[in-house]
Amino acid sequence: MRVTVEDEGEGVPPEDLPHIFEMFYTSKKRSSDVKKGIGLGLPICEAIIKAHGGTVSAENITGGGARFNFMLPLAKDGQNDKTHSDN
Repeated sequence: MRVTVEDEGEGVPPEDLPHIFEMFYTSKKRSSDVKKGIGLGLPICEAIIKAHGGTVSAENITGGGARFNFMLPLAKDGQNDKTHSDN
């Protein structure tokens, strides 16, 4: 399964793009109206996705904005099926 999230904002500063999934990394460049984070959201997302056998990436969109993609493997037939007993 592939999920893509895009915005139409300023994008990610090119010098920050290789680091945005690092724990506690925050950009030095911020607009005055943007609340500064502590650098945990994207690393946590990456850890969860990787724990499920997936991948995550980020890129800037030509013309403005950012795009985040993550891919997760789909369960094969019979995998992850839950059986329920009658109560």
